[in-house]
Amino acid sequence: MTDRSKLPEASHGFSFVQETEPSPSTVQILGGDTWFKPSTGGFKIFNSSLQAWLSPGQTGGGIYGFSIGGYATSADTSDIQRIVFPFDSGVATRVGTLSVGVRGAGGGCNSSEHMFVIGGVTISTIHKFAFPFDSGTAAVRGAWTPGARYYVGGFNSSAYGYGGGGYGVSTESAVSRFAFPFDSGDSTNVGTLSYPLFSTSTVNSSSYGYWMNGRDTADRSFVLRVAFPFDSGTVSSVGNMSNSCFGSSAANSSSHGYAMGGQETAGTSARSEIDRITFPFDSGTGSNVGTLASNRGNMRGACNSVSHGYSFGGHDESNVDCSNIHRITFPFDSGVASAIGTLTTAISHNAHGDDTDFISQFI
Repeated sequence: MTDRSKLPEASHGFSFVQETEPSPSTVQILGGDTWFKPSTGGFKIFNSSLQAWLSPGQTGGGIYGFSIGGYATSADTSDIQRIVFPFDSGVATRVGTLSVGVRGAGGGCNSSEHMFVIGGVTISTIHKFAFPFDSGTAAVRGAWTPGARYYVGGFNSSAYGYGGGGYGVSTESAVSRFAFPFDSGDSTNVGTLSYPLFSTSTVNSSSYGYWMNGRDTADRSFVLRVAFPFDSGTVSSVGNMSNSCFGSSAANSSSHGYAMGGQETAGTSARSEIDRITFPFDSGTGSNVGTLASNRGNMRGACNSVSHGYSFGGHDESNVDCSNIHRITFPFDSGVASAIGTLTTAISHNAHGDDTDFISQFI
């Protein structure tokens, strides 16, 4: 670890002036230290309790993570379960439901105030609920224009929710978009993936959205990228992950995207690897940086606060559904994710989300 007394004096009164996020694992960082990013003109303040960089006025970088729907006890479930960050032990709480039981929905689209859930097996609706959502039923607010799709890969910019690929009658390539706060209507088709894919893992930086891995006729290692506010065209492949797989969970910090676990064949082979890309990833191959505590496949449920990434459930190598919650601490670059708690029931094929605000997370 670098001794901070050896660092050159930062300019403009900031503790750190640099493009990359200073990491407590490589340099001494104290509570209240400030980091200025020249390319954006933004700055953050280090919270020693969370061990995370927060925007001015930001108190927690998100409070809740959600596991949404899925497949449990041999049936589709409508349950919405919630954890409270920085969740490090215990059991998630069942706080509400979708309007119907949904397996394989696309999640990961959230505005500052709402969570959006895309499609599912035989489902073409877009569900929506408002944070902090602690009871009730998510409302159906519109339709996913490509039609009934499951395993759609979803993420968001500050203004739009996006979904791409998925499986309907066959593997799909359509990319569709809706504008926040989206209360009614249909999503708008805005482009196509360069490869038809379903069951991708998805993350976003401040400027780009990424689809990682996935499957069509075979397991894939592709990394596809769009630049916000993407409204037309074909999504290009910009690189690869270190392994070909599908059904991974995914989380992102402000500087990295992570794909955790997944499957390596269409059968029951679950994996434990954690791969990472560094934003603004535009070429090359993602790095294998560690493993989950156990092999897990089809654990599409995942979320992140500003300081941690979480994965929910999934199934083991015997195709038995599990309830484990795994956690990594950013900027996770080696080691084993911790098994820190459980969902209320064993579940797989679940969607995911959190209330970590896009504008607060990125500067």
